Amino acid sequence: MPSYSKIRRTFRWLSLTLLCIVLFISTGLVNVCSEQQIRNSCLSLNSTNSYEECFYQRQSIFLFMVFCLVRLITYKCEMLFTNRNSKCIAKKKLSGHHIGIPLGVPHLVRQMLWSVGIQQTSLVLICTFVLASLAFYPYAKDFCCLCRLVAYAVQRRFFKGNQDLILTCTALYIYMSVVLVEFLDISAGIYCPQFLFGLPLIFPNINFPMILYVGHSFVIRIHKKMPLIIYEVVEEDCFVQLHRMRCIHQKDCPEFSYATRLSIKPSVATTKHRRAMDGRIVQVRNLQELNTILPCAVGGNRS
Repeated sequence: MPSYSKIRRTFRWLSLTLLCIVLFISTGLVNVCSEQQIRNSCLSLNSTNSYEECFYQRQSIFLFMVFCLVRLITYKCEMLFTNRNSKCIAKKKLSGHHIGIPLGVPHLVRQMLWSVGIQQTSLVLICTFVLASLAFYPYAKDFCCLCRLVAYAVQRRFFKGNQDLILTCTALYIYMSVVLVEFLDISAGIYCPQFLFGLPLIFPNINFPMILYVGHSFVIRIHKKMPLIIYEVVEEDCFVQLHRMRCIHQKDCPEFSYATRLSIKPSVATTKHRRAMDGRIVQVRNLQELNTILPCAVGGNRS
């Protein structure tokens, strides 16, 4: 029989998966369900041009508001459910959390101009390109940082096998592809309307920043097990063994590293005992000095 904790963990992951799917397609669902209501709200207008102008303006503004709301909810969920108490340096310095609301501004501007009959002149394209560049800057910056960290991880042999490296490179490729495709869509609108099971796939109908966050989190999860270090604390007459895990940010990770006291004391340890210990021995004066060195707190005793 599966344990209660395992069932609870499975239920939690299923709930999170369902929530992610709903947040990913929620704007598209709202778009499909509300299209007829928006059209009906413009029926009072007499001319065809006024009707179409009204529809596209109201639809653009409504979808922008829905997209902003979905991004706010997604951002809060990311902060709440994913590593909210994490001590990992990589997750703190390169969290990948971006609210993403500015992504909808260039699309809204382009749609509003198009609805009133303003063609995509060079000036309009330049303005939307600049707005899209500013909106995508945090994601492009994260991608460059991730590539640099992965290059460091390859040099330092963080990856246990080719499979981990291939999956990481695939995640980076998907990240880059999504950013490039969505940038072209938002800045220039070069794609034709596309649908999957009746749901529109063109921005802002999909919550694509969620894909970027998942790929980002997949890359920075990488940690490398480092050689053990044993600290001989002179004043307390004890050995402390440090199990180090180095994160991709090139620092010993406080979240996955741990330190334990060894049962044997330095005062009774013979040369044979010291040589048999797993890890090189470093001598420190007291626990206060040791705490300034360790990336984590010292745990209980270990034989």
